[in-house]
Amino acid sequence: MTPRQLLLDEKIEAIAIASPDYRHASETIAALKSGKHVFCEKPMSERLSSALAMSREARRVDRRLAIGFHLRMRPSMRRAREILKDGIIGRVNLIELDWSIGGPGQTALPPLPAHRAWREDPRLTAGGALAARGSHLIDLVRFLTGQEVGLVSAQASFSHDGIDLSFSSIMDVGGTTAIVHSSKTEPYPDNTVTLHGDLGRITLTDALDPSSEETLTLRTTDGDQTEAFRADDPYRLEIDSFAAMIRDEDTDLATAADGLASMAVMEAIKRAYGTGRSAIPRRYTV
Repeated sequence: MTPRQLLLDEKIEAIAIASPDYRHASETIAALKSGKHVFCEKPMSERLSSALAMSREARRVDRRLAIGFHLRMRPSMRRAREILKDGIIGRVNLIELDWSIGGPGQTALPPLPAHRAWREDPRLTAGGALAARGSHLIDLVRFLTGQEVGLVSAQASFSHDGIDLSFSSIMDVGGTTAIVHSSKTEPYPDNTVTLHGDLGRITLTDALDPSSEETLTLRTTDGDQTEAFRADDPYRLEIDSFAAMIRDEDTDLATAADGLASMAVMEAIKRAYGTGRSAIPRRYTV
C-alpha cells in the first residue's frame, strides 16, 4: 500500500510517522488533513517553525497528534513524578540528567549508511546529540516537574559537518536548576537521572535504557529505599497510550504541545551555543 493509499483509506484511523526529521512536518500535516490521528517520532521536526505548523494543523482539524517521548512510559519516571508531587523530597533544588554513548578514545562518529546520511546534514536534522537524546531529557525535565523551561545556557562540540557531538545545558525550570548533558563520544557515562531536594534525593538508575530493569532509590532521613521495576517495553506502552488518547482517555503520552515546547527549548539551546549568554525559549499560542 502506498502512502497516498494509506491516507485515502477511510478504515485507517491513525498513522505513525517514523521517517527522517525533515519529513515529519509534511507527512504529519498530510495525514492530519486526511482525517487521521498521528503519532510522530521525536524530535517533532527539524525546525521549530515546522513543529508549530504541525501543532496548528492538528488543532484546526481536531485530530490527536502525539510525540514519541517513550521515557515518559518508564514506571520509574512516573514513580519519581509521584514522589515529587507528594513533596517527599521537599523543594527540588537541582535536577541532573545525563544520557550518553561512545567508545574509549572515540572522537568522531563512525560513517553512517546511505539511508541514514541525513543525520549528518544540519539542514535535514534537528541536531545530533541534542536531537537524539537531549530532546528526551528536555521532555523529562518538563514531565517530572510540571514546569516550563524559562532560561537556558549551553555549550557543545561539533563534527566537521556542523552536527553536535555533545552538548551541556544549564536550565532554569520554575526556579529549579536543571543540568542536562548528552554525548555521542563518551565511553563511560553514568546515564542517570538525579533529583536533589531539601528533604531528600531521588536517583534513577538504568531508567534511560528501554531494555533494562530500572531502579529508583529514595534517600531521606529514614535511609535509602530502593524500588525495582521490570523492563516493560516503553514503545508498546506508547502505542497503547496513543490508542487511549484517541479514545479521549487521560494518558502520560506527550502531546503536540509537549513536542512544541521541547522544540522551543532545543532552539533556545542552539541560540545559546558559543555565545556565553543565556536564551529564553519562545512561547507560542496554538
